[in-house]
Amino acid sequence: MAGQLQTCSSDSIISPCLQPYFGQYTYASDPEDPHCPPQRRFHRRGQSTAQLVDSAVMALRILASEAVSRLGLRRAVPTLSSAQPQFLQIFSQNFASVAKDVVYQDSHEWAKVQGETATVGISDFAQAELGDIVYVELPEVGSEVRKGEQFGVIESVKAASDVNSPVSGEVTEVNSSLTDESSKVNQEPYSGGWMMKVKLSDKGELKNLMDPAQYEDHCAKSEH
Repeated sequence: MAGQLQTCSSDSIISPCLQPYFGQYTYASDPEDPHCPPQRRFHRRGQSTAQLVDSAVMALRILASEAVSRLGLRRAVPTLSSAQPQFLQIFSQNFASVAKDVVYQDSHEWAKVQGETATVGISDFAQAELGDIVYVELPEVGSEVRKGEQFGVIESVKAASDVNSPVSGEVTEVNSSLTDESSKVNQEPYSGGWMMKVKLSDKGELKNLMDPAQYEDHCAKSEH
């Protein structure tokens, strides 16, 4: 009956490993109705459109990881060469990007310095190696951090990993949104996924960090 709310189950077409992210969906039009628009609106019961998109993204991440594992593929290295064809450069960049306005520590943390303050997070390479991040532990505002020493923990579906500070100083701010949205570290490692801001106590330490070109080489070596 046209216009009647109907249900369809994805159980017969979705891989078992993705079932937690898909279930019953509803559409508000009859597929046999000639006046039915070509793009029907599907919604998971009990979820908003934004939540449905998040579920779909998570499911696709899992599906991609399984495919890579079963096919024995290796992650693309984020090192670009001028000798590479353009499409290969784009392919590599899509897998792991290296921000050009930050400096890097060899344990894959970055620091963006503005005046006397450094914003700190982990690189795109690091988040890709960790996989889907489910929890981020941050330092206390007002606490002291030291270059090369642990200031936080990131837990992913694969493992838990310590996060080391690339700079020394006092923590002036933390990204509290990561408590509820830890996936920002995956999705926006150089912007919305930042972890803390530090008032620098020794700017001279910055000269011991890597520039973007040096970090690309470091990532390439990490893959071998």
